[in-house]
Amino acid sequence: MLVAWLVAIHRHAGRRAVAACALAALAPPSAAVALAASGDAPSGRAAQQPRHGGTLTLLSTGDPDSVDPGITYTTIGASFAAATQRALLTYVPGNTTTPVLDLAAAPPQVAPDGRSVTVSIRPGIRFSPPVNRAVTAHDVKYAIERGFFRTVASPYAAVYFGDIVGARPDVAPGTVIPGIETPNDQTLVLRLSAPRGGLVAAALVMQLTAPVPPEYAAAYDRANPSTYGRHQVATGPYMIRNDAQGNAVGYRPGRQILLVRNPNWLAATDPRPAPLDRIVIDERITDTVAAERRILTGQGLVGGDYGVDPRVLRRELPRRRAQFTFVSGGTVGFITMNTKRAPFDDVNVRRAVVAGFDRAGAQRLAGGPRFAGPLATHFLPPGVPGFQEAGGRRGPGLAMYANPSGSVRRAASYLRRAGFRSGRFQGRPIVVVTGVDPAARRSDRLLSRSLARIGMRVRFRRATSTRAFAICSNPRSRVHMCQAGWTRDFADPETVLSPVFNGANILPQGNSNVSQLDDRAVNRAMQAAAALVDPQARARAWARIDRQVTALAPAIALSWPRFGAIHSADVVGVPSTASPGLWDLSFTGLR
Repeated sequence: MLVAWLVAIHRHAGRRAVAACALAALAPPSAAVALAASGDAPSGRAAQQPRHGGTLTLLSTGDPDSVDPGITYTTIGASFAAATQRALLTYVPGNTTTPVLDLAAAPPQVAPDGRSVTVSIRPGIRFSPPVNRAVTAHDVKYAIERGFFRTVASPYAAVYFGDIVGARPDVAPGTVIPGIETPNDQTLVLRLSAPRGGLVAAALVMQLTAPVPPEYAAAYDRANPSTYGRHQVATGPYMIRNDAQGNAVGYRPGRQILLVRNPNWLAATDPRPAPLDRIVIDERITDTVAAERRILTGQGLVGGDYGVDPRVLRRELPRRRAQFTFVSGGTVGFITMNTKRAPFDDVNVRRAVVAGFDRAGAQRLAGGPRFAGPLATHFLPPGVPGFQEAGGRRGPGLAMYANPSGSVRRAASYLRRAGFRSGRFQGRPIVVVTGVDPAARRSDRLLSRSLARIGMRVRFRRATSTRAFAICSNPRSRVHMCQAGWTRDFADPETVLSPVFNGANILPQGNSNVSQLDDRAVNRAMQAAAALVDPQARARAWARIDRQVTALAPAIALSWPRFGAIHSADVVGVPSTASPGLWDLSFTGLR
């Protein structure tokens, strides 16, 4: 998922997320799906149990990319969807490799030839009002189908479910996928055109598999874009407060999302304890440092879609250690370069930027390696198969990554290869999408200095996290660089590299290939690697692709970050496995 980078382009990352906030992404917040809840949680926290009831307020800088579970692909969106919807499988805090049953009644069954996946649906699960009826396999079928509607355009539907027989992106609302069969109300069968059953079964953790009632949602899905998110029904423990007609009156875009208990939720069937009565998402935060101080000294508050400011860490961590948690997982932070737009359509210009960039300075700005994580030398992060095969922390040993502080001399050699005889870039300013918060402005200065050393001038385009995501994920946007991050969707290297660097995944809406890399050799290698079944063979193949991509320099690999999250002293905070740097809203509660 794109880690809504400082939204967080992203699971989960893994679930997913892109956004922009210059270099502040080194100490990110959020998106996508499958991140460890391991790390530096204070001893004894796991044994603490929250009380039942109360209201939690999450302070956020803006809306998630979408409140529609079939559309969202940022970590903040995934966190929200995990509290309101039940996918077929889910990850619980502390376990990043083995999902547990959620809507599914039993583990998915993959055919010996890998060309079909069969899932049993748990009986007795009901939609929230006003639908109220029991969930069936037909609702999951429709949920996956609508991901391919042009009005929904799920960013990852084609990536993980595109091998279902008859599945095609950008189809008219209501288009049926013949390869999704429902022989009865409790059985779902996915017929595949390629032996990809293992990957498809693993992808059942994605929110695209959360059921959607077709008789209710179809009318909203005919609008472009779909308006189902503003009228959605829930299967999880919480729901957006709605009226008798299903209108999400608890959602005021850019201001607040109010989650209340789903009266039809069955606690006995759900792995989530959901101790809270209400969750308020306050989206009006403009000063994140002030918000962090408010959280640390207040009550019932948690941080949202932004990383903990390094100044707050240094000042407050020694005396408020129990209010901080740090987690690490399958995430990589990077700055993309638009390979379709001059001058970054020249690989040697891109290599010059990587070679000259002060990655160590960015790491220091984000709080040092303890908080920002180790500097990245390639894109597969630790904890993902293929990381060691790609070179581990040392990486493939490329010259452009040799000097963490940046080498002007080496950058000049690349620029000469690109035709700049002086070894310095000469051309129009580079347009960079960045955030509006203080951390973004500090990182902007570092980016400007790094690029100025090789002759590049910068023009910043400032935007809120939601707007930055929209700009960076739009292939038609006339920008050169975006801050981004990616978290694996689940424990497979394809979930990191294919969504972000496969030319087949450049989409007109919800695009996660922000650099728009479309290299024939890379695309062919990905297609071949995707068909491999043996885990070791997959790890080796995707490691080779990782080295190919890193050599093409579509982005500056910054770090494999650790994520800091904070809460008020009266909160029992449980870090999200799906959304790095965020709290799991269905496990977190009050003392």
